[in-house]
Amino acid sequence: MKPSALSIDALSSVVGGFPDDGLAASRMTALEQVRAAGLPNMREENWKYTDLAAAVGIANAWLESGAAVAERADSSDVTDTIDADWIVIDNGQLGDDIS
Repeated sequence: MKPSALSIDALSSVVGGFPDDGLAASRMTALEQVRAAGLPNMREENWKYTDLAAAVGIANAWLESGAAVAERADSSDVTDTIDADWIVIDNGQLGDDIS
């Protein structure tokens, strides 16, 4: 069964629980836009070949599970296990652990 819509009430609850930081106003604006217009669907010309049902299903499952946020992984966890040349950009800054 395809999920019909994003759970806006659950999304509102999660957004309200985020820190009151520099992105809070942008998050609230985006939430209000989604509340007013919903997500795009395949009836809209620019989205006619894009079915967001799977993404909505994943989002709703995450929201229903309490919207747990994974711990931020240290980039060395990945860069130490894969033999490659790495450039790590972390929060817009070039990382110190370039190898």
